[in-house]
Amino acid sequence: MEYIFDEALGWIVYKARLLMKNKLQKTLKDYDITTEQWVILSGLYTKEGYNQKDLAKRCLKDRAALTRILDILERKELIKRENSSNDRREFLVYMTDKGRNLYEEVLPMVIKMNQENGSVFSESELHQLKDLLNKLILNLE
Repeated sequence: MEYIFDEALGWIVYKARLLMKNKLQKTLKDYDITTEQWVILSGLYTKEGYNQKDLAKRCLKDRAALTRILDILERKELIKRENSSNDRREFLVYMTDKGRNLYEEVLPMVIKMNQENGSVFSESELHQLKDLLNKLILNLE
């Protein structure tokens, strides 16, 4: 069996991810946030009060990377960490009003970008692509 790097599934998925990430980063630059920070804000927008361990899992970050990102977001006053009432060693993470406002301001541009990215596919192709990638993800977890 021949291995052709440019045709490897891992490479194709990685390349698509990188190109989409770079496109998103250009938009986020005007708002002084990175794609990594956007992912954390997105994770918090729908459900606040995550502990850092669960937030790291939800956003696919290791705990050290998450801590660094949270430190930056906290300095920018976009999130706040509060002590858990259940465990003094645990912090719960919440968006501030400033963070929520920023998220809501940027979200329409992110939605538009996602629509543009998906516009090269028909609706059924896009649905099939998502199904296939989710199938791959379930197999890898």
